[in-house]
Amino acid sequence: MKAASPPDPTPAALTGPLLAPLLALDPRLPDVWTWVHATMTPDAAHDDAHLVRVARWTLTCAPGLSPALAVAAALTHDVINLPKNHPDRAHASTRAAQATEAALPGLGFTPDDAHEVALAVRDHSFSRGATPETPLGKALQDADRLDALGALGVLRVAAVGGRMERALLHPLDPWAEDRPADDQTFTVDHFFTKLLTLHQTFQTPPGREEARRRTEFMHRFLRELGGELGLPYSN
Repeated sequence: MKAASPPDPTPAALTGPLLAPLLALDPRLPDVWTWVHATMTPDAAHDDAHLVRVARWTLTCAPGLSPALAVAAALTHDVINLPKNHPDRAHASTRAAQATEAALPGLGFTPDDAHEVALAVRDHSFSRGATPETPLGKALQDADRLDALGALGVLRVAAVGGRMERALLHPLDPWAEDRPADDQTFTVDHFFTKLLTLHQTFQTPPGREEARRRTEFMHRFLRELGGELGLPYSN
């Protein structure tokens, strides 16, 4: 008898049990997922697991909204995924929104629903600098930003820094106290250019509460790092 094939250990396959309950919320969502998977270029910080986490938090931050639209927005928000140092990075969410609005009507969504999802996708991005005006947009933005905070945020900023071949930290002034913070050169500087103030931008009550908790964890992480470096982090 032929031995059974071992289970697929890839991250995409391991995400399946977490993804299945989300796709079961609406019969159109499996086709959305298939389209996203065929279109998106993932990386370590923007992969299947990231999309699933954002979908779960979008649902949490958007009670009362259509679960189908909430999950569709989360699954498509990074469908055009450009590296952080790409010259068109600030336009990635606009391109993702255009692709999403074009694709969703062919996947069973009305043009109005496709437009609502596309607006949320367009305005969620930190790089674009927009403040969403719709409840779905606010929920998606909060959900995506939560994934940049806390323990997950520490992992993801390290992953992006490694991909960009940045140094981990400035060896003499890791907290950017006597120099301008430079997160294009030092990964830890990204805490000071963005992450530690990101909680101030949240718009939904569940998002704000969770963002505060995760931001405090990041301060604890930096205090531990400072202890190991012998250069105390005072916040």
